[in-house]
Amino acid sequence: MTCRAPAFIVGTFDVDNYGDLLFPLVAGHELGLHGIAVQPASPTSGVVAALSDAPRPISLADLLEGEVPGCGILIGGGNIIHTVDAVVLAEYVAAGASRWAYAGLWLGASLAGAMRDLPVIWNAPGVPFPFGGARRRALVASVLRSASRVSVRDPGSVGFLEATGFGPVPVVPDTVLGLARVWPRAPLLAAHRAILARHGFAPGTRTLAIHVRGRALDGSLPVAAAEPWPV
Repeated sequence: MTCRAPAFIVGTFDVDNYGDLLFPLVAGHELGLHGIAVQPASPTSGVVAALSDAPRPISLADLLEGEVPGCGILIGGGNIIHTVDAVVLAEYVAAGASRWAYAGLWLGASLAGAMRDLPVIWNAPGVPFPFGGARRRALVASVLRSASRVSVRDPGSVGFLEATGFGPVPVVPDTVLGLARVWPRAPLLAAHRAILARHGFAPGTRTLAIHVRGRALDGSLPVAAAEPWPV
């Protein structure tokens, strides 16, 4: 299967969160094998300046307006299926988008799919909270029924979605596990050797990389890194 227009992938790709920025790379690699390009879409069109290869999303407004051509919409991954105010994300607060940003990622994306008659696929996102209220649950169930395919990444998410009356909802592995196919081990060895040399470690030293969200720390990253952590 090929598609001349790209598939949109919707998520928080305009926020400085390394893990979420990987989803478009994985989707682009996998769909690229079938001749399909990927266009990220996020609440804003902001780009994470600290990373030269960070995704360059269009905004959800652009996705809804339909000026950018597309052949389908992927929702997720990421723990994004909720309606909580994104007040902890400075990017969304500055853009005046914090109250609707997360709802826009799935409600807005589903609306765009309906308006543009594009298939919508839930690409193994996470659902961190239950949906309270009968009207809200009914709306969520309708959104799920409108999708061409729904999957989530964990059993907890299944429970929250099936509580709306929609189901069954399948669980599939988090799509970021496909990163090993995007960046195979062999090409990374030279980069790893360069990092070891830059920090004065002997060649062949084994290392462990830990991704920590800065906003989740109670204090600075250097202070946290200096703490003795039990293993």
